[in-house]
Order: sequence, then structure tokens, then C-alpha cells
Amino acid sequence: MYSRKAFTLIELLVVIAIIAILAAILFPVFAKAREKARQTSCASNLKQLALGFSQYCQDYDEKFPSCTYNIERTPSSGLPASVDGTPSMAGWYFEDWGADGYSGRNLYSWMDRIFPYVKSVQVYKCPDSPGASYGGMPDYGYSGNISGGIGGFTGDLSSRKLGDIKRPAEICLVGDWGGPMGCYPTKAATNSTGTTTTGWMSWYESGSSVFTCPHSEGTNMAFVDGHVKWLRRASDGLCNVRYWDPNMD
Repeated sequence: MYSRKAFTLIELLVVIAIIAILAAILFPVFAKAREKARQTSCASNLKQLALGFSQYCQDYDEKFPSCTYNIERTPSSGLPASVDGTPSMAGWYFEDWGADGYSGRNLYSWMDRIFPYVKSVQVYKCPDSPGASYGGMPDYGYSGNISGGIGGFTGDLSSRKLGDIKRPAEICLVGDWGGPMGCYPTKAATNSTGTTTTGWMSWYESGSSVFTCPHSEGTNMAFVDGHVKWLRRASDGLCNVRYWDPNMD
């Protein structure tokens, strides 16, 4: 007869120690891989949004959408009512309060205007951003220097034309934000011709908001020419006015 030798206590402890060491090494690697996947998914969303902006410009004489219309969406405004499955019905500061689809403070946002081209509300949601649960704010922000300004629930219709933007490969268009109305706040700056303008994202300079840099201390940013790039918090590409001011040569 053959006798079966059992593991000794020392051997079991050695095996457990080895497993614990491997887990300690591999778990951070898996977490980093999951974060990278979320970052990639976010970049894909922004690429689709950038394409939506491009298609919108093609259909509207190269003019970018304004942040919001300067009038509320009511039956007399001529603007369409919100319907289920559109950004205005997603709770991003543009929710409908009336049964007829119209209500006070129901504005037609840039998200609504490019929605026919992206065709999915999920595209506006960053998988790594807490913005969606922070007061109903959108996860992405559209540059006020392209939209013509943001204003307090108003905005205007003086958005830029694609052909007027210098260095489209360097000018920020839309990226991680998680702020009110899905639009970047503006900050005064002076371009190379001495003209005072607005539109660079000062929050990236101070690093005061977790919503702006949710991806490994950095953010995904789509530029006017359509490409998307990850930029580190407080980097020159986020904090230098050159990358926010479309008037600069």
C-alpha cells in the first residue's frame, strides 16, 4: 500500500505567502489596465463628438454650434421640444419640466445640436468621470472660445467658423470637464495681435477640480481638427493660452 503524505503547516504557509505576494503584484496591474480601458473608451467618445462637430460644421456653413440658444425652448420659439433618448432628457441642466415637452429653463444645448450626428447619449458620458452624479452635470465640456461664450443659461449665437480658426490641430475643442452646462469657463487673455479674448481653461492650471483630470492625473482632449490626445494635469497643452485662443498665430 502507498501512503499519502500531507502538506506540512510550513509548506501551506509558504504557498499562501507566495499567493499573497503575487496578488499584491498583479492587482495594481489589473487596476491600471482597467483604468487604461476607461481612458481609451473616453477617448473614443471624444473622437465621435469631434466628428459630430465636424459634420455639423459641414451642414451649417462651417459654423460651430453655440453653447445654447439665447432663448428658451418654448412652443413660440420655433425650437424643437425634447424627446426621450436625447441629451436634454438626460438630466444635464436641460431637463423638461412640462408634459408637452416644453418648459422654462429648457435650453437647446450644443449636445442637442450635434446629437443627430452622434446618435447616442452614451457618447456624452465619460466612464471615469464623476460628473454624471454631480448635480446632473455633463461629463464633457465644449470650449467657450469656440461656441462664442457660455453665459448664465444663455450663451449666444456668435460661434466661430471653422475656416477662421488658426492652428486647428492645436486648439482645444471638447474634453473632460464635468461642469455646468458642459461648457468650459473662460478667462481673459491677450493674443499676439493685442486683442483681448477669452476661452482657456484656468481650472487645469490650478488643478483645483477632480472632474477636469479623471484619467491618471490627466485629461482626454479633442482638438478642432478632430484628433484626441491625453494631456497631463497642469501641462502646457492645457494651461497655455495658445491652445485655447483661436486668434493666435
